[in-house]
Amino acid sequence: MLDVLKYWRKTGIGGDKISAFVQLEPKNDIQAKDAIHIFGNCYIGVALPNFAVVPGTNYLDTPWVVPPQGPVGDAAPNPQNGHCIPAVGYDARNLYVVTWGALKSMSWQFYDAYADETFAVLSGDWINTKLGTSPSGFNMAALKQDLTAVTSGQAAAAA
Repeated sequence: MLDVLKYWRKTGIGGDKISAFVQLEPKNDIQAKDAIHIFGNCYIGVALPNFAVVPGTNYLDTPWVVPPQGPVGDAAPNPQNGHCIPAVGYDARNLYVVTWGALKSMSWQFYDAYADETFAVLSGDWINTKLGTSPSGFNMAALKQDLTAVTSGQAAAAA
């Protein structure tokens, strides 16, 4: 995921570049919610359990919830089933992710059991060009000023 994010920021994908990204703590529900609220997304890497990717079935029909026995056996995280998905919304019970071309719910328990990488991604597409802010009020110009101040201070301290 990190290689893709670096490439997306420097080179772009499909003619679109992201402005920045930051790694979050996997399984930290508060950070995931904040990323979705502030940046409109949370980019998640999951080690899907085998039951979620049974060949010959419609993956969208399989609920992304942890089974009653927990994440063990066929429900254990499987790194061979690695999958990257953007979460674009949430409520008290679920994250809402885009996977296999469709919107799908993922329970918070599923996120906590199977997420192994999580990033907040800042895209200029989320910023209203006339206002310079996102729907949540995030201000891109203020971030750039803050980053300049921080990096200038670090450069001066290192000199």
